[in-house]
Amino acid sequence: GLSAQNQCVTDKKKIDEIKDNITKSCNNINNIRCKYVQEKSISLLEDDIKNEGEMIFVTPNNLYWKNNTPKNQSFILKNENVKIINDNGETVMPIQEHLIFREISKIINNSISNNTIIDENNFIPSYEENETHIIVNMKPKKNKMKSLLGSMTIHFEKTSYLINKIEITDNNNDVTTITLSDIYINKGFDSTLFNF
Repeated sequence: GLSAQNQCVTDKKKIDEIKDNITKSCNNINNIRCKYVQEKSISLLEDDIKNEGEMIFVTPNNLYWKNNTPKNQSFILKNENVKIINDNGETVMPIQEHLIFREISKIINNSISNNTIIDENNFIPSYEENETHIIVNMKPKKNKMKSLLGSMTIHFEKTSYLINKIEITDNNNDVTTITLSDIYINKGFDSTLFNF
């Protein structure tokens, strides 16, 4: 139906209000626990690659990312180190050596700690909305980013202003979509997951 159609938001006052609401919602977060589905469609392959698992983020800089299917693998970020657990055992390395993880942690961390999910230093944002969501499209400004990233789209639920979907398009037009569900804010979690 028509209700799913996105309308562009260009009114400056409305955009400021959206940004303000996102900031407020981030300010209240000490930890998040949720499930995720990560799907990657690769232009050269017919089938999507699909991973499912759970994620816990604790401010300021702890992230637990556990992949349950198709294979078990965990990434645990604690301050400047990342621990990777998979079939080959456990590895701990400085986060600087793990590029993708560094970028993921930067997005999540920026969004919660500095309230700048919408990073206007590095991206040019444009805004859309439908009945249930605010959608922010971000195009990279800088050449270094442009060479890696085509665009990033973040979907916020209108009632809570929490992220529930992120789409990242790289330069080969491969699209990675991360959809969050069963989102719990500031509830208990197993802190021993971060012991290493």
